[in-house]
Amino acid sequence: MLAPPDAIGGGHSHMLHQLDKFLTYTVYERKRTISDAINNDIIGAVHAVLQEIEAMEPRFIPSLQFKNAPNRHDESSSFPGGPYYSGLEVLSPTEFQVLLHLNQMGIFTLLDTEAVAPGNAILKLSDGRKRSMSLWVEFITASGYLSARKIRTRFNALIKQACLNLNTSEIIVLDGEENGVEEARLQIHGKYVVNIIPAFRCGIWPRSAREAIAANVKAVGFDLVSKEGPVIRDQKNEWAKHCSSSAAGSTNFSTSYATPAGTSDFTHVFHAFPNNRHQQQPGLDSSVSASIQDAWTMSFSQAEEIMLRPGCRRQCLSILKTLRDRHLVTSTETDAKTVKHDTVITVRVLTAVLLNECEKHPKEQDWQPAALGQRLSGTLIQLMACLQSRQCPDYFVPALDLFQGETPEQLEHAARKCWKLTREILTNSACFQTL
Repeated sequence: MLAPPDAIGGGHSHMLHQLDKFLTYTVYERKRTISDAINNDIIGAVHAVLQEIEAMEPRFIPSLQFKNAPNRHDESSSFPGGPYYSGLEVLSPTEFQVLLHLNQMGIFTLLDTEAVAPGNAILKLSDGRKRSMSLWVEFITASGYLSARKIRTRFNALIKQACLNLNTSEIIVLDGEENGVEEARLQIHGKYVVNIIPAFRCGIWPRSAREAIAANVKAVGFDLVSKEGPVIRDQKNEWAKHCSSSAAGSTNFSTSYATPAGTSDFTHVFHAFPNNRHQQQPGLDSSVSASIQDAWTMSFSQAEEIMLRPGCRRQCLSILKTLRDRHLVTSTETDAKTVKHDTVITVRVLTAVLLNECEKHPKEQDWQPAALGQRLSGTLIQLMACLQSRQCPDYFVPALDLFQGETPEQLEHAARKCWKLTREILTNSACFQTL
């Protein structure tokens, strides 16, 4: 690996000293700023909106909770191991995502077939005769699917009505359309954007995800999120062009799992799929089209948090996020006077690349503070390789490309910025004085 000319001897200790100062004065200051914004501006506004939604629709119960976890390092906390808000994810210093975990009533089957994009799944009622027993009966389609699209549409309408009821200029709704579905996001105090997304919690590990994962990580399960990604959008577009074709037959196998108390009781039905399934030939009938539109997105945020907990892994991710915000993001002001951060290097991309670096260096001695500079350089080099190859596989679902939907121009622009940053870190041990 390339290294600074003075990395031998005192140069290495000099970089570690600069990294420590960068963590203290830049990275932790960013965390404190984000934590102050969450506690002073965002949480109160989100709680007010969720309470209005619950008053109109009691099935949408607020699940945002304030918790203490000494072993957890969360960006919503101002210091490592401090209290945090469960379900809140920081996408950038001004963009946030809140998962609203819904109560599940009725037994559904989780389907992962060739008709569904990688990283997605569909929920189907196990017994059609028990349709009326489900808490979400009006969101179940004629084919028996629990529609993520229908729930999202209803929830977005409730968000708009809640903001009208609050009648405050501090919270407004940003209208938009994402993948053919109307999207409603909150703009708070004119500078923070919050997207509240309905989700179900699953207390098991899906078969379409990696099997070579530690048991304690699999035990936390994953989330099913009512949010479409570019892969689903591409499949929907392809289906629209070839709606006259017939769907290819497939044989499924089912397995039932016992889920921990307090989690959703899902029966799993999976299909063995090829690695390039997102490039499959379109040819889907109307029922498969419905499954594409009603699909749920898998989220492994809790599993990621556990895997990045030991050693300096979490510190490495915090440094990467800070460097991204300062050097890899193009900030523009929109007509609504909000700052839009334009980058293909999302938090999810950084996490996937870092987890691959963890797999490349599995020994704990490689993740001690003394090796932080080397791990940071290695992760940036892996990120450069992904940008140059125009592909970034998700760590948990390798068939899912996290760069799907991005243009070659965007990836090329990001690659140039990333290479400029990586070269500075590799060739200058004092770079963190100015980064």
